[in-house]
Amino acid sequence: MSAVSEAMKAVKDVLLMQANIERLGQDFNRLGQDVRDLKLVVADVDRRVARIEGVMEGYGRAAAAPSRRRALPES
Repeated sequence: MSAVSEAMKAVKDVLLMQANIERLGQDFNRLGQDVRDLKLVVADVDRRVARIEGVMEGYGRAAAAPSRRRALPES
């Protein structure tokens, strides 16, 4: 191979690497946005689960507590 063809091949390789690096940067930015979106979804699910746990705990306490209702007097 001549020096010119080797130099052209090296330039071509550098340009291909540059394109790959740019694509990786775009992929990295998209991944970062996906992680931010996932964080919001997880926070929403956590809030909903906490609410459900509170309701279930209330039902459990109500079922375990002795009945405080007074019976109606017999007529």
